[in-house]
Amino acid sequence: MEKYDTVIVGGGFCGALCAKILERKSSLSIALIDKKPYFEFIPAIPKVVINKNYSKKIKAPFIEILRKTKFILDEVTKITKDTIYTRSRTIKFKYLIICTGTEYPIKLKNKKNVHTLKFSNEGEAINKDLEKFNDVLIVGGGIVGSEIAGELATQTNKKVTMLHSRDRLINRNPEKASQYVLDFLTKKGVTVYFNEKVTEHTENTLKTNKGHVYEGHIVIWCTGITFKVPFLDKKYFSLSIEEDGHVKVNQYLQVNNYENIFAGGDIINTKEEKTAQNADRHAKTIAYNILHLESKKRLKKYKPRTGPLVISLGPWKGLFVAGNFVITGLIPGLMKHLIEMAVMFRMKNL
Repeated sequence: MEKYDTVIVGGGFCGALCAKILERKSSLSIALIDKKPYFEFIPAIPKVVINKNYSKKIKAPFIEILRKTKFILDEVTKITKDTIYTRSRTIKFKYLIICTGTEYPIKLKNKKNVHTLKFSNEGEAINKDLEKFNDVLIVGGGIVGSEIAGELATQTNKKVTMLHSRDRLINRNPEKASQYVLDFLTKKGVTVYFNEKVTEHTENTLKTNKGHVYEGHIVIWCTGITFKVPFLDKKYFSLSIEEDGHVKVNQYLQVNNYENIFAGGDIINTKEEKTAQNADRHAKTIAYNILHLESKKRLKKYKPRTGPLVISLGPWKGLFVAGNFVITGLIPGLMKHLIEMAVMFRMKNL
C-alpha cells in the first residue's frame, strides 16, 4: 500500500495547477492520478480537428512538468474517506483533491462515426475522417459546437450543419453575442437549425424530435454534459453528491462533511460558468487551504464568479464576452492565442 500527504485525482487545469503550487510552497508528498499521461489545453482541441499535429503544441507530459509529484497513470475505481483504489494500486492519503472534469456522453444507440471533443485524440480522429468525408453534422450550439463550426467553416470547404436544441447559439451569453456567432457562421456557409433535439442515429443520418432527418458522414457531439464521480463510495459520500452528479463543496471548496477532501473544476456545484479560468481559481484556493490546514491557519473562502469568456471562431476571429459587454473580431482571436501560450508556458516552465 502506498501513502502520500496529498493525492490529486485528475490532471486538468485544476489538478495540474494544484500540484505545481504545492510543489513550490510545501514539503508535502504529492501524487497525481490521471488516465492520460499529459496535461492538455482543452480549449484548443477544435484546432486539432483541422491540424492533427497541433495536438503536440497543447500537450505537456506530467513527468516533465511535475518536478516532485509522483505521477500515476491509472484509473480510479473507488474512493473512501481515507483510501483510493485504482486498477492496480491502493493509496492512503492525508489530503485529497478531486477534479476529474466533465463527460460528453453520446446519448444515441448507434455511436458509429460519432465523436466528442473532450481530448485531443478525439480531434485527431475527426481529422482523419475529414480526409474521407465532406459532410459534418454538429450536435449542440454551445461554445464547443460553435468553435468547432468556426474552425471547419473558415479552414475547410466541408458541408457543415449544426443542430441545436435551443433557440439561439451560445444561449447562456448575451443575445448580441449569439447573433454575431450565427451571422459569422452562416456567412461562412454553415447551416444552423434551432429547436431540434437529436433522437436517433443511423448509418449516415440523424433524426430529431421533430421527425426531420439530416445527412452527414461525420457527427460531432457537443451537448449533454454530465458530471460523474462513480468512484466515490456511497457509504461515505452519499451526502456529498447532488442529484445531477455535481460534488457538493463548502465555501472553502471542501467536499461536504470532509475537512481534508477538496474538489475543484467542472464537477463542483458552485454557481458559475465551468471555465478553465475558474478551474485555475479553484486550484489556487484549494492549494492555499491545504497549506493553511497544515499550519493551522484560517482558511480562504472561495467566491464564485462568472468572469469574461473568449470564444474563438476560426484562427483569428472571435468574441470577448464580459457580462453584457461584447467585443468581436480580431482582438478576441488574438486573445485566445495569447491565453493558450500563457497557460502552456506556465505548465512547462513554472
